[in-house]
Amino acid sequence: MKKEKAQSGSGCVKWGVGCGFVILVTLLILVLGGYLVWKFSSGALSGLGYVGDLVVLDDQIVNETPYEPPSDGLLSLEQVESLAYIQTRTKEAIGPEYEESVEEFHEFTGEILEAEDMERFRKLLSVPKKMAVPLKTAKEAQIEAINMRGLSREEYQWIRRQAKYAFGIDIPQLDVKRLLEKQKESVYSKSEANPINTQNRVLLEPHEQLLRETLPLSMLGL
Repeated sequence: MKKEKAQSGSGCVKWGVGCGFVILVTLLILVLGGYLVWKFSSGALSGLGYVGDLVVLDDQIVNETPYEPPSDGLLSLEQVESLAYIQTRTKEAIGPEYEESVEEFHEFTGEILEAEDMERFRKLLSVPKKMAVPLKTAKEAQIEAINMRGLSREEYQWIRRQAKYAFGIDIPQLDVKRLLEKQKESVYSKSEANPINTQNRVLLEPHEQLLRETLPLSMLGL
């Protein structure tokens, strides 16, 4: 009977290690796992999730039809209305503290621009959770609005570029997919020099304040 009891005892003895040691290792694993979870949720790694979300969300645009811009570069009234609608939904999604949030976004993008290419990549991956959460929410609202207006990604990006040109807004465009695929190359493409299209500007002027506030967010993938 005693022999059977010894055989059914703790596995710690069977494997030749002390139970105290096993417990200690288990506790260390739990503590390390908890630390990593905290580290991620506290924002130190949130930028990686944010960048990944941008790529996934862009794929949710329903209209995949290639867009052929008009040769004269003129926006239609419908396109102007669509842009205003999308930018409004994007702004509203950031929340009531929009002004404060956008100021933080602009400061952050300024720091990125001052860095070298790989440092830009690392900086982007350090997007704090405080910024990553509203940016992701705004991106989701933007995609939903694009689908509501029936635009393709190409058409929306073209309309947005014309608005930047109309108001002389020079904003490097973040290419998230290129950033993920070719981290050692430039992750931003500078805006090409384009003459201001006065006709487009006239059409866009009723929305100038909204566009000047929201178009710079395109640098962060919005």
